[in-house]
Amino acid sequence: MLTLKDILDKHSVADYAVIYLGARRPSSAIDADIRYCVEESPTPELCKDRNGNVMIFDSEAQAFDFRKALGIPYPVLAFHDQPLPDFGPDLAPDMDEPAGSFDDEYGIDIPDIEAVLS
Repeated sequence: MLTLKDILDKHSVADYAVIYLGARRPSSAIDADIRYCVEESPTPELCKDRNGNVMIFDSEAQAFDFRKALGIPYPVLAFHDQPLPDFGPDLAPDMDEPAGSFDDEYGIDIPDIEAVLS
């Protein structure tokens, strides 16, 4: 189950789904692996109650009802209970690779930028 810390961590790295409803109505189903929040401003900030606690909703319908009642134009965010991706050193590009290795590895021809500019 998602905790407040999980939600804040995921929010800080934009690990959530943005929900704008179209022709369908928001679901009232409660899924233990999903929690919903509402953005309260154009800057990435989640709605808080009077005590400064982030408001977390159990269903899409609860979040959209809250958003509608307050006239908030910003989206509902869905946070899924899944581990954050590992941003370890293996995901960083290897800056020591010899020139051309990207071309060879992926079978594509990337022109040399200096040749293109001259």
